[in-house]
Amino acid sequence: MNILYVVHYFLPRHQAGTEIYTALLARELKKQGHEVMVFTSEDGAPAAGRFSLERDKWEDIPVTRLVRGEPPDFESSYTDPEIDRIFRSILEERRPDLVHFQHTFRLSAGMINECRSAGAPAIVTLADYWFVCPPILLLKPGLELCPGPEIEGCARCGNSVGALYAGAPGSSLAGSENKIISAAGTMLQQASDRAVRAAHALKRTLPKAMVDKARAWKLSREMSDPGSGFQRKKALLAARREVMREALASAGLVIAPSKFLREKMIEAGAVNPEKIIHSDYGFNHEPFKNIERSESSQLRFGFIGTPVEHKGAHVAVEAMNRLVDTNAEFMLYGDLSWFPAYARRLRRISKNPRTRFMGRFDNRDAADVLSSIDVLIVPSLWYENSPLTIHEAFMAQAPVITSDIGGMAELVENGGGITFKTGEPEDLARAMRELINNPGRIEQLRENIPEVKTIEENAEELMKLYSRDQ
Repeated sequence: MNILYVVHYFLPRHQAGTEIYTALLARELKKQGHEVMVFTSEDGAPAAGRFSLERDKWEDIPVTRLVRGEPPDFESSYTDPEIDRIFRSILEERRPDLVHFQHTFRLSAGMINECRSAGAPAIVTLADYWFVCPPILLLKPGLELCPGPEIEGCARCGNSVGALYAGAPGSSLAGSENKIISAAGTMLQQASDRAVRAAHALKRTLPKAMVDKARAWKLSREMSDPGSGFQRKKALLAARREVMREALASAGLVIAPSKFLREKMIEAGAVNPEKIIHSDYGFNHEPFKNIERSESSQLRFGFIGTPVEHKGAHVAVEAMNRLVDTNAEFMLYGDLSWFPAYARRLRRISKNPRTRFMGRFDNRDAADVLSSIDVLIVPSLWYENSPLTIHEAFMAQAPVITSDIGGMAELVENGGGITFKTGEPEDLARAMRELINNPGRIEQLRENIPEVKTIEENAEELMKLYSRDQ
């Protein structure tokens, strides 16, 4: 079969979960004799025009990279006729039997519609909340969890449209998965968060009647004035929602790697419940087969990921500050250069001398890194989908302590880990102390680590779906 994979970024420069999974899947199907290609984006400055194409290979797999700068406006951040036209030419050139979309961020949702026009069936795997949330993460300003997208609520959200939407110049909400955040964007987000906190603090000092009256006046003005910023944002978001719904409707099948994500997409009305299935990712078990866990006289906790605020690394650092009376160690793995202001904050708040900043490592060394820690901490503040790091920890026989929300909690609900109250260092410290004081508990968790789907099993499963969609 001739299969085209579409993903927002790709190896070797970008090595987050979606990129790694796409590469593993492409490699496995190539090994099975299928013709596999990748279409992706790359940040850069085209010599002429808005876009240019670069062609190379990754492990003998042809890769076409759309080199681009930042989108000029909100609409272009999710759908772009020029990208659709370029993709149409790729379809005509490659003539794939099927197109599997892993992400359309930095590309265009309209590409899914192009597949229908070209007679190439399309399947979409959801990596996050991109199809229902412009800043991807379902987080409001101040890192407050959003219960789910709703047009009027989204129009009032300071993250949905403007300087902070994912894909905007300097956006600081694009996330570690996208790695396009500038220092200016980080400063902008921090300033916005401070302003939000200050506004809420001031609101708490005012009489409730005054606050309610001001809120009612603001709401009345927003609803009655068709030219208000609220109404303009509402129109932009309504248009985006329609485009995204149409794109998913054009796909033959939508795959959600977590049950939580599937339910969120159905609740949002983004996809027909009969069209979306739950199926977790597959992983390469080979590097973990002969893993030898290193021994230590003290319990070793670890964080693995890009140190960015919504990943919650600071929560783990603050929890370790509460464990200075123990001999436990905490090793934070991640590239501190991506978000220097946040990295400085992490170092500043760290008070436990056994908190160590280990820096970046290549994902090919994940098995070795995980063999050197006893328990992985995943303290994300957003509803993660199905984190790569938790699966890798399971393959390395390392139990997990994770936030009690989203796909993170779902992965440990049947064993292999415990949860703590999201964003609360005190509760994380409690969970960590429980394991420090009861070493036998770690063995119990290890014995109940669930099976992780292999990439071979996943490829076999997908080939059946591909054949069905032909």
